[in-house]
Amino acid sequence: MWIYNVCKVRKPEGNGYEILERFTDRTAAYMLMFALMKADKSDSVYFVERISDKKLRK
Repeated sequence: MWIYNVCKVRKPEGNGYEILERFTDRTAAYMLMFALMKADKSDSVYFVERISDKKLRK
């Protein structure tokens, strides 16, 4: 099973990111990401990170 994290790159340094929300449904994750991108008028960068739930269990 996959976990989808909606993330935002930290500005201005740009060397890290914060996880805004975590989903198990890919469509919901992308819908939130696009809604955030549309509502945010700054130069923020959003992305969806896919990770295996097996990694989280270790």
